[in-house]
Amino acid sequence: MISDENYLLYINNFIETVYQNYDKKDIIINSLKKNESKIKYFLKIDKMIRDKQLKKRIDFSFLTRLNNGYINNFVSYLFGLEYGIYNITIDTSLFLPYSDLNNINDLLLKDGYYVNENKLSEDFCNKLLNNINKKFDFTKKMVDKKQVYKNFDIFNFKQKGTFWINNHKDILSLDEVQQICTDPYILNITQKYLRTKPLLIQTNFWASYSGESDSTQVFHQDGDDIKFIKIFIYLNDVSLNNGPHSYVKGSINQRMLINQKFRLSERYDDNTIAKSFGKDNILNMVGSKGTIIFENTEGFHKGSPLKSGYRFMLQLLYCSSTLPFDNYLPIVKDLDPIKNKILFEAKQKYPDIFQFYNFTTS
Repeated sequence: MISDENYLLYINNFIETVYQNYDKKDIIINSLKKNESKIKYFLKIDKMIRDKQLKKRIDFSFLTRLNNGYINNFVSYLFGLEYGIYNITIDTSLFLPYSDLNNINDLLLKDGYYVNENKLSEDFCNKLLNNINKKFDFTKKMVDKKQVYKNFDIFNFKQKGTFWINNHKDILSLDEVQQICTDPYILNITQKYLRTKPLLIQTNFWASYSGESDSTQVFHQDGDDIKFIKIFIYLNDVSLNNGPHSYVKGSINQRMLINQKFRLSERYDDNTIAKSFGKDNILNMVGSKGTIIFENTEGFHKGSPLKSGYRFMLQLLYCSSTLPFDNYLPIVKDLDPIKNKILFEAKQKYPDIFQFYNFTTS
């Protein structure tokens, strides 16, 4: 574990590597010193969960209210010191040629998001959609949690609202999804941003149709982990009419502008967000089929209501800790190593990243 005598050294190294140009470094240093006992407690609990010694859910939402993200970033940085990082080589990738990783990370830290210019091919997206259609059970997001739609027809455009795959294991069984979530380009971006080995926590697929809206279509924040990054992939063309994802540029580093006593995941209307952050910083992320968005959704965001048409989207979630997820570990059990060969081989290479996915043994 992180030693007591080196705690101040870790703070100084963290400041120099992450906040070297920040004009309020003293505020960060004092906050990290003040919260030393809480931070070390989090590290201890996380290690016990990883070592299967404890099952305990940790409420860390107060961290967001205390700061503009630097405590979260520091804790994730300490995870990197504790567990190390992987040397992930990009020999092959779905996204070659790829953009500069340092530039991507700088944009993620500054703005909270990055839109990937190297899109998935149209053929790849179409194949993935065809492999999803009528194969899996869905539920209606935020509404019919108990009702299951068997062998859901995603191309039945008479439906209204947003649906997602009911069983996490189903979407993960597809080779195309395994290729994406194990791709070295994806893993490099997530590891560099989190500053520790990323943990794949979730894969999901959303099918959205015009006619209904839900609470996620109002500006809010997510609180999935101490530090996390989500990846959204458009599997069809998305315009202003069919529900583009919306994000408030820079809000990840200015959370206190909205309200000094705001609560995580509290909903805010467009006018409040525009007044707090500026209308020009509200981005509607339109994009063609295959567009990839990397985003820390602890910044303010929403899904825009669909005026017409439909939207298909794949979502991945990578986190830095186990703290919110102890009751769900392992996330997926009894995976067949033959049928899930891509994921199985990735786990042999990067066991920590895919530690929550258990395979059957002969």
